[in-house]
Amino acid sequence: LNCGACGTTCEAAGGDATCTSGDCAIASCEAPNLDCDGDYANGCEVDTTADTDNCGACGTTCEAAGGEATCADSACAIASCTAPNEDCDGDYANGCEVDTTADTDNCGACGTTCTVAGGSASCADGTCAIASCAAPSEDCDGDYANGCEVDTATDSDNCGGCGTACTTTTRECADSACLTGRICIHAGEMRTSPTLGPGGPVYAMVCSMCTGGDFSLCPRYELCPTY
Repeated sequence: LNCGACGTTCEAAGGDATCTSGDCAIASCEAPNLDCDGDYANGCEVDTTADTDNCGACGTTCEAAGGEATCADSACAIASCTAPNEDCDGDYANGCEVDTTADTDNCGACGTTCTVAGGSASCADGTCAIASCAAPSEDCDGDYANGCEVDTATDSDNCGGCGTACTTTTRECADSACLTGRICIHAGEMRTSPTLGPGGPVYAMVCSMCTGGDFSLCPRYELCPTY
């Protein structure tokens, strides 16, 4: 009650005081309070359960990359993220680790995964998009939802590439190329052939003319269709 002079009482906010060599000092602090600045005047000034500069202990600073940190129950945590960053793994140590404008696993929001049927996806400005297609697939309608929807090896409207339509008589596409040189021979013409009768050789000739010599593409007893 008389530290250094009569009537001088030592008291410490948030703790206990002592008198040492005629000077008041902090003897101890009551948890979770601590004396982090060494100043007797303000006592045990820090509540370490909530102070972001002294979280859990003096000098433990809370910081969050890409956002704002907080101190809760003496542990650092992420308070908020600065868009477009997000904390998708719940790990304080790496902060707001995801840029949702470009992350294909977290595009626009945590957990939104970009996938493309027949190709590869990208994330641009927080929106999933088609990055590339695996040949012979192509994205001809510009719709991410159905991916690389066209097989340009067989699509007669997009043969070998988007918008390349086959204009041949049969409008057929094979191996990314429009089939050309097909001649449709009608049954009446076959019967009047000066060199071949209506038997097997005639059908073989028709098939050869329709497919360029690959008889396997034409059933033996099927004539070329009329278009």
